[in-house]
Amino acid sequence: MSPFDEARYARLLEGQEIREVQIAALENEMTIGSEYYGPTYSIPVDRLKSSPYQCIPLSKACNVITDGDHGSAEYADEGVTFVLSEAVEEGWIDNFKCRFITHKHARKLPRSTLLAEDVLVTKTGVYFGKSTVVDQRFAGANTIAHVGILRIEQRARIDSRYLATFLNSGYGQAQLRRRGIKATRPEIKLLEFADILVPVMSDGLQRRIRQTVLDAHAQREQASQVLEKTAGDLLHAIGLDGRQVPEPRSFVRNSSEAFAAGRLDAEFFTPHVRDMLARLGRDELTIQDVAPVRKERFTPAASGDFHYIEIGGVGADGAAQAESVPQREAPSRATQYVRAGDVVTSTVRPIRRLSAVIDSEQDGYVCSSGFVVLQPRAIKPDVLLTYLRLPPVCALMDLHTSASLYPAISETDLLALPIPEIPAATQQAIEKSALAARQARQRATQLLDAAKRAVEIAIEQDEKSALAYLEAQA
Repeated sequence: MSPFDEARYARLLEGQEIREVQIAALENEMTIGSEYYGPTYSIPVDRLKSSPYQCIPLSKACNVITDGDHGSAEYADEGVTFVLSEAVEEGWIDNFKCRFITHKHARKLPRSTLLAEDVLVTKTGVYFGKSTVVDQRFAGANTIAHVGILRIEQRARIDSRYLATFLNSGYGQAQLRRRGIKATRPEIKLLEFADILVPVMSDGLQRRIRQTVLDAHAQREQASQVLEKTAGDLLHAIGLDGRQVPEPRSFVRNSSEAFAAGRLDAEFFTPHVRDMLARLGRDELTIQDVAPVRKERFTPAASGDFHYIEIGGVGADGAAQAESVPQREAPSRATQYVRAGDVVTSTVRPIRRLSAVIDSEQDGYVCSSGFVVLQPRAIKPDVLLTYLRLPPVCALMDLHTSASLYPAISETDLLALPIPEIPAATQQAIEKSALAARQARQRATQLLDAAKRAVEIAIEQDEKSALAYLEAQA
């Protein structure tokens, strides 16, 4: 064996990242993966450990660490709310993305029944690492296996909103993501939650963070109420509010009507549907007339990143969230550009009202082929969005869906949907309301971000600075 060549060894290591870890410092059942102990994750954890706070593991902070149903969910049109992983956002639950399970099935799942103040954490996949708290509206709901449930021990002096905010902060994310390193996709197992450290900050700061989160929720609720009123106003303007057509036990239609419509299902020819079609089509306009399709194809480049909007990124508020994706990892569904003012609406309709307006900051983003990209011309974008999300219009879309595991409406059928001419005054009022709702949502996001940043400031500086920061954001 040749003698050790220190100079050659140094050249081999040039440009490499080296970090020594004592055996006694190995965590997570003797994890020895280099990425786990790399600076991306180790520096925040080391800083947390060197902070003046007592840091306790979740195993001591919580008396329950579990997850949701591992079986096959029996989805229903109504029943017990079932929280999917895509419904868990940073700081709130998107009710729009939840499903329902039968009461009978829910009674079989007592372990994953949610209680008020439970902390939820997404465990795997593209939604990995998001945390929020179960409020009273979701008490008694259930959830899927991809969502972890943390129930805080009362003696731990940890507030639930504070814990969720900490887990969403850089110091919580560093711990979640280092444990989420797996071969194919991010995933944290239940036993790995136990070792995550949480700093026990003062009661005063925890209460202030909790109130900031609750203020954000109030802003989101205000936005929801504005959007609900806007939808009601539009229903009134087009003459569909409170319209009830009695459904007879039987009815007769000419075969010529069926052949003209190209369908034989009785539901499409009910008096209720025929009345709705007559009212919506009174001006003989279709979606195609007011908002033609944009066809601007995206082809991935060899390098760089792009912003991608997937169907799961559209929420109940009609906003589209995007994620940064490397060009070389572009999903096959990433096929089309969107521009500011476009309205995207999903053709896949397992849940209703998957539509959103593209804002100016999202100009040039890329969206999934599961969307139809509409260019509003004879109608305001927010008015078209509101129209597409109206329950009667969604019900009409559902009548055009194919019968499959994932029902979908074709682009042709979508563009052929009737739409009445909407008065200019109504359009202006809807635009004004949509702007108010958008501003309230933005304020909610700012408050949630401020709460996270306050946690980080308390660790990096002190609580006085954190409180001063929150005061400046109020």
